[in-house]
Amino acid sequence: MASAPIILVPGFWLGAWAWDEVAALLRADGHDVSAITLPGQASPDEDRSTITFGDHVDAIVAAVEAAPAPPVLVVHSASGFSGYAASDVVPDRIAHIVYVDTAPGKPPLDASLVRGSASWGRLPELIDARVIAVRGDDRPPFWRRFVEAAAAGLASGSVLVGHSGAGPLLPAIGAAIGGAGGYLFLDAGLPADGQSRLEAMAGED
Repeated sequence: MASAPIILVPGFWLGAWAWDEVAALLRADGHDVSAITLPGQASPDEDRSTITFGDHVDAIVAAVEAAPAPPVLVVHSASGFSGYAASDVVPDRIAHIVYVDTAPGKPPLDASLVRGSASWGRLPELIDARVIAVRGDDRPPFWRRFVEAAAAGLASGSVLVGHSGAGPLLPAIGAAIGGAGGYLFLDAGLPADGQSRLEAMAGED
């Protein structure tokens, strides 16, 4: 009996390329695998001014409906929200959902999801750290604004700690302060061939 097809959906601000190594391993085991790039994520130069949460949901639904059989839908980071919404649209067309570094939730612009510095607890007090939060009401492209905000007031040689989606921005922040004293990636990292794309995004207006 053939296994269910697998659809891989990357989070912000990644394209289908972020899944290349995973997809290759799954295909080597005989799985039918496809990875998609959500609207507005194909290039740092792409116009995202009109892209909405609904566009991401529609793209995932279209991929599910195009599958030859109900697929295993794998969603990562921010696509956990749009993937969850897509499952409400076509619940009978999805065999399983796998959440990678994410969870089912409400749309990402919901103000109740903005946790800010509270998510780090007392850590800043213990190690003399400053916490910078990416607010849920930021809309793309916001890379330059975030890098500038993160770098403001930081001395050259600061140790930069990034969690999840903030991790790929650390090199750009380090460059903005004239060099970091070190990087610590918490449940984060730089995907294969992704650093140049992310650094380009960090310079967007």
